[in-house]
Amino acid sequence: MLCVKCQKPVVVQYKTGGFCADCFTQSIEKRVRQGLWAQDWAKPDDRILLIHDKSTEAFVTERVVRQILGAMPVALDVKDATLQDAPALAAGYDKVVIPCDLDDELRGRFASLLAGGSERSTSHLPDSFVRPLVGVQDWEVREYAKLHGLPLTDSKQEDAAGALIASMEARVPGSKFALLKSLHEWENAVKITEKEE
Repeated sequence: MLCVKCQKPVVVQYKTGGFCADCFTQSIEKRVRQGLWAQDWAKPDDRILLIHDKSTEAFVTERVVRQILGAMPVALDVKDATLQDAPALAAGYDKVVIPCDLDDELRGRFASLLAGGSERSTSHLPDSFVRPLVGVQDWEVREYAKLHGLPLTDSKQEDAAGALIASMEARVPGSKFALLKSLHEWENAVKITEKEE
């Protein structure tokens, strides 16, 4: 099978086709860039903190963020910490980058909705917290890490919310992206309603 973009041999397979290593890398990095700019990403002279929890997502996040920032005049600090530690470490930083992919975001939000709150949910974090990988699925993060020789840590433990989301995605590809968009719209509607009350 040949890459849908350049006709080189496929390395990463999707249901509708596949990509060679270079085109897959470009596709992931393009989605990360688009996601960052949509989250009101960094400006010159910003101080940025990258939370590194030693997960595969953290290694991929650090690699891609460093490439995107390039020679931009910002201060990037990387601290070994967990998502739970991030709010306490955020003081003095303009942006805090957290290693959270699409699957993590959805699992956390669903768990929060179903259980009335979850420490894994990131929806309660301030707007200064950015999630570069929120438009990238967990399996894509792992493929990216393999292609670039980054450490592969254990996959996150599957829970009821994760199993439900995986089942939906298997039946209707693209469900994860649609679900995240719907959750954003729902949260925005709730915020507007709360302001009006």
